[in-house]
Amino acid sequence: MLWKTLFILWRLPLLSAVSSAAIALGATGQVLYPIDANIRGSEIISSFTTLYQSTAKNTTNYPYIALQTTLPNSSQYTTYKSISNGIISYVQNIASTPYNTLVLVTYLPPPASKQQSVPQYIVLPAEKMISLLYFTYATAPLSTNAFTASPIYDTIPFFSVDSTQRASDIVSAVNQLMGAPYKNTSTNSQVWVQTTLNGPFNPPLPSPGLLQNIKSVSYNNSLIQFTFQTTPQSVVQTILVAPEQVQQITYLLKYGVP
Repeated sequence: MLWKTLFILWRLPLLSAVSSAAIALGATGQVLYPIDANIRGSEIISSFTTLYQSTAKNTTNYPYIALQTTLPNSSQYTTYKSISNGIISYVQNIASTPYNTLVLVTYLPPPASKQQSVPQYIVLPAEKMISLLYFTYATAPLSTNAFTASPIYDTIPFFSVDSTQRASDIVSAVNQLMGAPYKNTSTNSQVWVQTTLNGPFNPPLPSPGLLQNIKSVSYNNSLIQFTFQTTPQSVVQTILVAPEQVQQITYLLKYGVP
């Protein structure tokens, strides 16, 4: 009789677990969808290369390739020319960085612009790219409205960015812009870096977090060391910045002219 009692007590939790499992299977909830910035950036470069090689290399006729990004229409991004509602049109090249969490995009303004023949450069994080757009004929999109790509219902996509990889990519992007073929000696081109740093720096920064005229850049694990000089008369300064504090990397074709 004692054995039967023990057997019943042992079976009760099992029956309870089975009943709870049946209820859990019927439950719904939001799902986190991780995206590796390294992989996504590499896929964008690979896809662009495939599309670009399949079409004629022509800067005035179609087809052409564009990127829809999350770059806002705000004063923060006025240094980027001919980007409306986050659309980067007439993409000519997407250069890689060591881990491709950042990429360097070369693009042209619209044909109607007087600056159409002047290449523009932008450093774009993988998490700011929404769509790679390929147009086979006709003209640019019929409107300047942004292209959207909403996530699946009950799915929350988020980017996973390794801080050491991002630091390496930031250093690579800045060094590339400071060298050939981006560097323009006739106009004395510059690279500026906007950070989120703020405080009583001595000498003070021209605006909160803005590092002008980068002279050199290096990194140690996830910390980036920038050496910069605001004006030819100012002292050369050095600062350590974490990759998540780097907000924007800006290429200036002409010295001191955003």
